[in-house]
Amino acid sequence: MGFIVTRDGVSEQADSAEARDFVSFEDLPGADGQNLAVAVPNSASVDELAPHFERIELIQLHFPSFADGRAFSQAQRLRTLGFEGRIQGTGPIVSDQLRAVFQMGFDEIVVDDAIAARQPAEHWKVRPQGSYQSHILA
Repeated sequence: MGFIVTRDGVSEQADSAEARDFVSFEDLPGADGQNLAVAVPNSASVDELAPHFERIELIQLHFPSFADGRAFSQAQRLRTLGFEGRIQGTGPIVSDQLRAVFQMGFDEIVVDDAIAARQPAEHWKVRPQGSYQSHILA
């Protein structure tokens, strides 16, 4: 069963995570309401979201493969533009990418069942980062 990873560690099961109705990126300009959750394809320009930031609570960015890093650039751009809400990543992200995920501005990652089967919750910890030289000089 999948789970959600935040800066504080592994959170609830992905199946029991907050159920959200996502507005598509294309439908956002005409969407009514506040506290919206928007699903953004990794090919979209997130600059188009800026006029709607006050209405958006959660932006979900998708990684179509662990080797496709466009969502990293999107998250960083959203933070540069001033988005202060939650940014969630989905797709086949691996635990080795976790440090970069948080450095680029994500708040959480949804780890699906397939990835969780290969990399269980105990693999999803941000470990203290040392340097090669610090190990040699010690």
